[in-house]
Amino acid sequence: VTKSLNHIDLIMGFSTGEIIWYEPISQKYTRLNKNGIINATPVSEIRWVPGSENLFMAAHMDGSLVVYDKEKDDAAFIPEEKTDETLDKISSMPAGEAIQVEKSVHSRNQKTNPVAFWKLSNQRINAFAFSPDHRHLAVVQEDGSLRIIDYLQEELVFELQSMANSMLTRILGFLTSSRVIMAD
Repeated sequence: VTKSLNHIDLIMGFSTGEIIWYEPISQKYTRLNKNGIINATPVSEIRWVPGSENLFMAAHMDGSLVVYDKEKDDAAFIPEEKTDETLDKISSMPAGEAIQVEKSVHSRNQKTNPVAFWKLSNQRINAFAFSPDHRHLAVVQEDGSLRIIDYLQEELVFELQSMANSMLTRILGFLTSSRVIMAD
């Protein structure tokens, strides 16, 4: 929920992958990701991007994180071609530590949704949370892994794999210092 004196914005994700933005005061609404045009898998969690009234992030069951803009139209999503610099960066990382940036927040093509599309793995994303400094994102996946992502740079900062699969199921939050995260 985002709110001001003039409006309250609600976003809801569905098992069809579709997302509804609803503003109850004016009774306006918009369907996003219609018929799964961007990602057809169910939405497991959805949150507003801190500091933005238009951007929100949805976690999908296929291990993707997608940033949408409530003001933009959807378009059929085709992953962007990777530059030589991006390919070099990915190839220098150990297996499993790279985030597949299918569309970057820094992309020149920002006329339609998605604003960004990141594939973390093929595991369901159980939960995610933004740090208080609005720089990092903590993500817990079905396999019990916890990943800390610098979402402004689109880079994996830290990864922790639980000893027992699925031990970590949700994120309770960051402490105010943005340095410690609590998960269970």
